[in-house]
Amino acid sequence: MLRTRILRSVGVYVVEKDREVFWLDLRVSGFRQSKRVESFLPYFNFLRKWLVENGLIRDLDEGENHVLRFSKDPESPEVTVLVILLKRGNRVSKAIISPLKPGLLRLIDERLRGAGWRSVFLVDMKTRTRVREREAV
Repeated sequence: MLRTRILRSVGVYVVEKDREVFWLDLRVSGFRQSKRVESFLPYFNFLRKWLVENGLIRDLDEGENHVLRFSKDPESPEVTVLVILLKRGNRVSKAIISPLKPGLLRLIDERLRGAGWRSVFLVDMKTRTRVREREAV
């Protein structure tokens, strides 16, 4: 059974690269493919609907859903990342990146911009942590 999570991070990128170069950029940036797309379909549907409602993509854009794993470095645990790629022919025109762990999008953004991707929209909401106040002595 899939745990319910709230999507708190999303980045929209203009890529304009061939599919092979797109996938190479992701591999070099620390991503690897996973095969569990079906279990994340409700997330993809929600994300796509939200992007269309906010004018970030068109409803008619042809796209593919992918579930990737991302790791900051070889010793770090992997995080699930949802990716929607919008294409024109054999070229990827835009990519939507949504990590399921908040606070990770900034690092991903740095790596993808280093590969020549241009960010159009970024939102990364971290969960607020509460700090207990010390009792007066």
